[in-house]
Amino acid sequence: MKSLLAAVAISSLAATMPLLHPSPTAGAAPAYGVNVSIHPEGGAQFNPYQFLAAPSRNAPTAHICQVTITDLGTTQVFKGPKLVLTPGDRQTRSQPSGAYVVAFTASLSRDGRHATWDATLRKDGRVLTQQTSDTWLEPAAK
Repeated sequence: MKSLLAAVAISSLAATMPLLHPSPTAGAAPAYGVNVSIHPEGGAQFNPYQFLAAPSRNAPTAHICQVTITDLGTTQVFKGPKLVLTPGDRQTRSQPSGAYVVAFTASLSRDGRHATWDATLRKDGRVLTQQTSDTWLEPAAK
């Protein structure tokens, strides 16, 4: 009798476990991490702190924009195209990766202080994830 009660208790507990701790993939939509970097072109000539320098210093003439999208469930990484923008420029490019396509649009303001971008991951023409951002690369002039 004790073993029958123990078996019923264990099977009841096992049946309720998915309710208490649902599987992260059960019925959940895939999650994606989007990483975009926008940095001045010029190698050693410019460094990450160049925007903190006095305004009298020469600003970079071009910025390199790159995007990487990661499927957080499978850790599959999709690299997007690299864009090189000059102030006042806007570009759109796509890069295929098997059945997936990473589309990347970026623009840089005329003064080089403000950037916007849009990154989209598609599979077979269907949008899996899309992220848009509006970024100040240095404080706006007062």
